[in-house]
Amino acid sequence: MTHDDPMLSLLGGDDDPTDLVHATPADVARDKIADMLIPGLLVTFTAAEAKAAGAFEETALSEADALASALDLGA
Repeated sequence: MTHDDPMLSLLGGDDDPTDLVHATPADVARDKIADMLIPGLLVTFTAAEAKAAGAFEETALSEADALASALDLGA
C-alpha cells in the first residue's frame, strides 16, 4: 500500500486524517478506552474525555442526606 501523504502511512490506514479535526471528546475517549486494552500502554485522558467516558459519575450524598445522617449520630 503506497500513500502520497507520508502521515497517512504512519497512521497505518486509509482513514482520513481530517476526521481527527472533527473528533468529539466522546470519539477520542472511545478510542482511548480501546487503547487501554493494550498491556503496558499508558493512556491519559483530558477532563472532557474522562467525562465523556463516564469517569465522573457523581455518587456522593446530597447535602440533605449528609445532614440527616449526622443527626442520626445522636440517637
